[in-house]
Amino acid sequence: MARVLLSILVAFALAACGGGAPQDAGASQPAAPAGGGDLPGLSNVIFGTGYDPATLAVIGKASSLKSGTPMVAVGRTLAPRPPAEVSVQISSGGTRFPPRPVTASGNPDSSDTFAADLTSDNLAAGTWIVSFISPKGNILASGTLSVTP
Repeated sequence: MARVLLSILVAFALAACGGGAPQDAGASQPAAPAGGGDLPGLSNVIFGTGYDPATLAVIGKASSLKSGTPMVAVGRTLAPRPPAEVSVQISSGGTRFPPRPVTASGNPDSSDTFAADLTSDNLAAGTWIVSFISPKGNILASGTLSVTP
């Protein structure tokens, strides 16, 4: 009789430990951007060779790009804000470009997604930090881009 009770207790313990479908199995997933491409997570910046002007989804996503090729950065902040309150700052070692306005935003009034075209910066080979910053210089989103020769 003791073995039967012990077997039942073990069965209940195992059943309580898991099994079945994962908790998020029925949860809806975020829709992919209409034009394809990727969008960054919160407070992140991702890089690529272009972006969809309608969705700001990155096209040709890469963590490393060749110097002299098209380069864009798309960042996502924790909360929406007017594009005029967001600037792009690019730095590497002792080189720091002055902050400048974003190239595009998800919404002209208030957005959490911003883009910057880095092509005209002619970034040299090295590791670059691209940040979207507030007027006070607080980092809202940041990412690291490796530029190869």
